[in-house]
Amino acid sequence: MNRTRTLLLSLALAAVAAPSFAQPKASPPISEEAKRYFKAGVDFLHDPDGARYEEAYRSFKQAYAATPSWKILGNLGLSAMKLERLGDAIEAYEKYLAESGSEIDAAERSQIERDLRMIKASASTLVLTARGAEVTVTDQRQRSDGKMAVNGYTIAAGKTVTILVQAGRHSIDARYGGREERWDVELIAGKSTPRTFGGDTAAAPPPVASASTAATAAAAPPAAPPAEPPTDKPAPKSTLKTVGMVSMGVGGAMLVGGVITGLMGKSKLSRLESDCPNKRCAPDKQGDADSIATLQTTTNVLWIGGALVAGAGAAMFFVGRKQEQQGRFLRVAPIATRSGGGLVAVGAF
Repeated sequence: MNRTRTLLLSLALAAVAAPSFAQPKASPPISEEAKRYFKAGVDFLHDPDGARYEEAYRSFKQAYAATPSWKILGNLGLSAMKLERLGDAIEAYEKYLAESGSEIDAAERSQIERDLRMIKASASTLVLTARGAEVTVTDQRQRSDGKMAVNGYTIAAGKTVTILVQAGRHSIDARYGGREERWDVELIAGKSTPRTFGGDTAAAPPPVASASTAATAAAAPPAAPPAEPPTDKPAPKSTLKTVGMVSMGVGGAMLVGGVITGLMGKSKLSRLESDCPNKRCAPDKQGDADSIATLQTTTNVLWIGGALVAGAGAAMFFVGRKQEQQGRFLRVAPIATRSGGGLVAVGAF
C-alpha cells in the first residue's frame, strides 16, 4: 500500500493533454480559509521531526470542507492511507482521479491507481455494532516499521458501522456505559469480521447502516499560518537539490580516489629512485616508470574532475535548498511503503 508516498499537495501538475483521460472537473476558487488549512496540512507533513499525518489529515479535511476542490484530495488520500483509514483513502483517491482529468501527469495517475489496487487488496472489513449505549472504539495495530497505527471511532447506540482497515493483528478497546472491553483479533484481507459491543454480544448485529467509515477527530486543527498567494506555475526544486547531493558524493569519491592513486604513485616513485642511483635505471625498470606516469595522470584527472563535480553539486544543492526555503515549488517525490513505493505531489497554492 502506498504512502511511506513524505507530503502533499495534489496540485494540478503540468497539464499535458491525454486523450484517454476525461476533462478535469471545474475546481471552485480556493477560499482563504481553505488555503490556511491546506498550508497547515503541508507544514505538518514537512515537520522536521517527521511527518505528522494525524494533524495533516484533519487540516486537509477542513480545507476540503471549506472548498471542495479535487486539488486537495491527493494530500487527503495520502494522509488517510498513512493513518490506515483505508475507506477515506479510497474515497479521496478515486475522486481525485475522476475529477482531475488530464491535469495530473501519467506517472502520478499510474502510481495512485497502483496504490488503490494495493489498498483494496490488503483491506479487511470491520462491522461494529453498539447495542444499548454509545460505544467509543480505539483501534491499534503495529505496522511493519514498528510504529503504531491508532484510530478512534464512535458508534451511536443501536447503530452499526462498517470500517475498512489494514489486514493484520489488531487490538481494539471499546468503552461504553462505564465499562471497558479489549478485543484482540487477526483480520484477514478481503474478509468481513463482525463484533457487537454492549448488551447481548452473542446476538446477531442489526443490518449495517452505512458502508462509509466513522472515524472521528474531536480535536480541532491548530491555528494555521497565513496563506501564501496562489501560484499557477511553481518552480521545481527538489530534483536540483537531489542531483546536487549526488554530485557532491560522486565528486568526493573522486577526490578520495585521487588521494589513493597519488599515494600509490609516490610510493612507487620512492622505490624507483632507490633502485636507480643518479637517475639511471636498468631496462627492466621501464615498466615501473610507466606505471608511475599512469598513476600521476590518473591522480590529476581524479583531483580536477572531483573538484569540478563536487563544486557543481554544491552549487545545485544550495540553489535547490534556497528554492525550498522560499516555499515556491512543486515536485513529485518518491516514497517507500511496506508494500513498495510510489509518488506524492508536494507544493503550495
